[in-house]
Amino acid sequence: MKKLFFCLLLFSISLHAFAHQDFYVTRDYGNIKTRIITGFQYEEINKTLIIGQLAEKLSQELNYKDSVLLYFEHHCTITEKIDPDYFVSYNDKRKRIEIRIDGNCFDVASVLKLLEYAIGNIPEIKKQQKIVHYEKHYNNDDILTIDSKNIEKILRKQDNDLVTQIMQQKIYRPDGLNKEKKHSMFTYYWQNNKFHIIEQAHDEEVPIIQLDNIYTYHDMGLNIVVFDSNNSFYHINAEYYKQPKLSRKLIIEDTHGYYRPYEVSHIGGNRITVSFEYYLENLNIKNMTLIYFPDQDLLIQDMDEAIDTYLEKTK
Repeated sequence: MKKLFFCLLLFSISLHAFAHQDFYVTRDYGNIKTRIITGFQYEEINKTLIIGQLAEKLSQELNYKDSVLLYFEHHCTITEKIDPDYFVSYNDKRKRIEIRIDGNCFDVASVLKLLEYAIGNIPEIKKQQKIVHYEKHYNNDDILTIDSKNIEKILRKQDNDLVTQIMQQKIYRPDGLNKEKKHSMFTYYWQNNKFHIIEQAHDEEVPIIQLDNIYTYHDMGLNIVVFDSNNSFYHINAEYYKQPKLSRKLIIEDTHGYYRPYEVSHIGGNRITVSFEYYLENLNIKNMTLIYFPDQDLLIQDMDEAIDTYLEKTK
């Protein structure tokens, strides 16, 4: 009975402190509809919108005008990178190609290759597709799709000239995470599987850094913090009439299994705080705050611990 009570207590506290409601973000680009379901405001949302714009360009090149749905299931609670699972089908009732992607980091080229295949092989897809049961990463779904071995075969093929050409397109950061547009000194564009962070100054684009991935993006006007993974980030500070100041790659030494976007704040003097919370062994919640001093290039991993250490020394 005690063990049961403990489990129920843990579950209750978990729901109270860490429960969340998944939500959808949907956008239309011509005949392409993108839809992602996720739990929090990750930059992966914007990546799906970039894929949607590229998919529209691909369908235009192939002169395909019928509907396409690109549906992304974002498994945001898994912190290590997992290979996505893909499902390809044709919805006769809606007269549209449907491609579903399950994962936590979506690959642009793979989606484009599957879309190109689907556009050119609708009769074959309709002949091959069948219902499969998918039980992985919290899923328990019956999904209409062609055989996974066929999908793997398509993805193993080298990118052809058309996909390579589409991948060369420059797509600027969409506004899928913010309903209100605001002016910022910084943004990024995606091109050929790279994210290019730039400063927008005097009608010029000043390149700052090129990243393979953006996990979350925190815009504070004259300062931005860009996480390229769930435990590493860069700070960029605008300096008038000078090249923006870019930090070294900053590492959170222990995330304690935290998977949500961090709370990032500019607290004056260019100082930046990164905050999150996690459970201690006694089920109490620990609030962790890191603080970064750009002028000294100093990242303090635990502000509370640093203050306690200082107070102990001054006794």
